[in-house]
Amino acid sequence: MTPAKIRTHYDAGRPLSGGDTAALEAQVASLEAAAAACEATTADQAVQISNLTLQIANLQATTTEETAQLAILQQQLIAASGTLAACVTTTSQQQDSINQLTAQLGTVEGELAAAQAQAAGLADSLATAQGQLASLTAQLNDANAQVSSLTAQLAASDTEAAALRGQLTGATARVAELTPQLASATTDNQNLRAQVADAQARVSGLEAALVASRATAAGLRDQATAAQQQAAALNTQVNAALGQVTALTTQLADANARVTALTAQVASLTTQQASWQSQVQSLSAQNAALITQAASLAAQLTALNASYGQVLQASLDWAKWEYGEWSACQGASRGTPGTATREASCVSRKGVPMPDASCTDLRPPRLTRSCR
Repeated sequence: MTPAKIRTHYDAGRPLSGGDTAALEAQVASLEAAAAACEATTADQAVQISNLTLQIANLQATTTEETAQLAILQQQLIAASGTLAACVTTTSQQQDSINQLTAQLGTVEGELAAAQAQAAGLADSLATAQGQLASLTAQLNDANAQVSSLTAQLAASDTEAAALRGQLTGATARVAELTPQLASATTDNQNLRAQVADAQARVSGLEAALVASRATAAGLRDQATAAQQQAAALNTQVNAALGQVTALTTQLADANARVTALTAQVASLTTQQASWQSQVQSLSAQNAALITQAASLAAQLTALNASYGQVLQASLDWAKWEYGEWSACQGASRGTPGTATREASCVSRKGVPMPDASCTDLRPPRLTRSCR
C-alpha cells in the first residue's frame, strides 16, 4: 500500500484527492512562512492547519497499523524459521537414526550370513557323520554276520564231536561185546582181533578227529571272541558317532532357530526402515511447504518494508522549524537598534526531533531581529 493510497484528507468534511501530497506540503510550507513572517495566525489559517494536522494524524495512524502488521509478519517469519530449523534438525536426527538402523541391519545381515555359513558347515559335518555312521553300521552288520557264521560253524563242530563221541561209545560197547565172545569163540579169535584192531584204529581216528574238532572249535571260539570284541568296539564307535550326530543335530537346530530369529529381526528392521523413510518423506514435504511459506512471508515482509519505508519517508517529509523564545534585546543604545536572537530546531509534525537536513527544503529560519 503506497502513501498516496493510505492518505485520506478532510477539508470541511469533504475528502480531497489522494494524489495532491506535494500541494499539501507546499500549502503547509506557505502557511509556516506566513506564520514566521507575521508572527500571527488568522482564523482561516488555523482551520487549514487543523485540517492538515488531522491529515497527518490519519497518516500516522495508518503508519502505526502498517507497523503492527509488519511486526506480526516478522513474528510469523521468525516462527516459521524456528519451525523450519526444528524440522531440519528433526530430519537430520531421523536421517542419523536411519543410518544407524542401516548399519545395524548390515551387521545383522552379516551375522545372518555367518549363521547360514555355520549352518551349512554343520549340515556338511552332519552328512559326513551320517556317512561314517552308515559305514560303521555296515561294518557292524558284517561283524555280526561273521559272528553268526562262526557260531554256526562252532555248533556244527559240537554236533560232529557229539557224533564222534557216540561212535566211540558204540565202538567201546562193541569191544565189550566182542571180548567175551573172543574168550568163548577161539575160532573166531583172529577175526575178532582183526575187528578189534579195526575198531581200535577207527576209535583212534575218531579220537584224533575229535581232538582236531576241539582245536577247530577253540579256534572258532577265539575268532568269535575277537569278532565280539570288534563288534563291541564298533558299537562304541557307533554310539560315539550317534552322540556326535545328536550334538550336530542340536547345533543345527540352534543355528536354524538363530537364523529364524535373525530373519525376523531383519524383517522388523526393514519395516522400521520403511516407516522412517515414510516419515522422512513426510517431513521433507512439510519442509518444502514451510520453505514455500517462509518465502511467501519474506516476500510479504519485503513488500511491507518497502511500503513502510515509503510511509515513513512521507511522514518524515512533513517537517518544520520549531523556534525558541526571543532573547533580550542586546546592543541597543540611544538612536541605535539592538539585536534579539532565538534558536530553531527541525522537528516532525508531532514534535519528534529530526536532522536539520530534513528541513533544508523549507525557508531558512529567521534567528535574529532588530530591537530597541
